[in-house]
Amino acid sequence: MLDNVSLQPINRQNLDIRSTKREEMNLFPLDTFKYEFVGREIWIDFEIPEFT
Repeated sequence: MLDNVSLQPINRQNLDIRSTKREEMNLFPLDTFKYEFVGREIWIDFEIPEFT
């Protein structure tokens, strides 16, 4: 789909980018369910201006 996208160089603004430990993120467990279409691939393609 978008295999031939040319990306910008990594970290052009020299930001201090570090991983956040799970314990520090205060995550809560997500509800899960058994997937009814096992073995079939799903592709979700969306754009949100905040993330582009």
